[in-house]
Amino acid sequence: MKNSGWPKWSALLLLAAFLIEIHTPAYSEQQTAANQALDARRDLPEVHAGLQEALVQIAKVYHLAMVIELGQPLPSVRIPAGTMSARQALALVAKSDVGYDWRLHGSVIHFYDKKLRIEPLNFLNWRLDKFAISGTVADVDLRLKSELNKLRDRVIAEGGLIVGLRPTELARDRLPTVVLRDVTARQVLFRVADMNPHFYTVVVFPRRSSVTRADLDQAFANWRWAALEAEH
Repeated sequence: MKNSGWPKWSALLLLAAFLIEIHTPAYSEQQTAANQALDARRDLPEVHAGLQEALVQIAKVYHLAMVIELGQPLPSVRIPAGTMSARQALALVAKSDVGYDWRLHGSVIHFYDKKLRIEPLNFLNWRLDKFAISGTVADVDLRLKSELNKLRDRVIAEGGLIVGLRPTELARDRLPTVVLRDVTARQVLFRVADMNPHFYTVVVFPRRSSVTRADLDQAFANWRWAALEAEH
């Protein structure tokens, strides 16, 4: 993975890969069940918060696994209390800023900034030759961050030091071991959330386009993985 000298058409290649990814049949059955869940109506308390907090609130109310990619500045979201579906709530959130959109990927909600989604320096676009999902979601959190750190620091080595705080609420249920090859970090997140749909993850970049290397440190440091509820 090279983080420098990307040609200008790299963003177009990322967009093309995204369009192919969302039209493959591999997760169609999951999407059918997830679409039904999205249309189930629940009582939603009033939402009056910044975009990140609003999405987390919706994820917890509807118990939706989410992969969230945002860029500063974050808009404010206000939704009156009422009975509505998750699909309706997410549509209202997306209306807060035309630069955002959301899609259902398998059983996972992907809410994203349209420009960041294809930004070459967005580390969720970086490709891994091989990545092993094993242990718990907390283990995968630290392992994925370690692998991306090696790419950022241009270190090519098997294994490596895994550093960071282990989120204990994500360390309960063990995942089956799966080895993924030639995948983006985002695809790893989708797969893990499909396997254990009891968490959400949020990345917030300091800006929404023309991301710099300096922006990566802040986005990486604030990358959050958290359980949808304390127990499930």
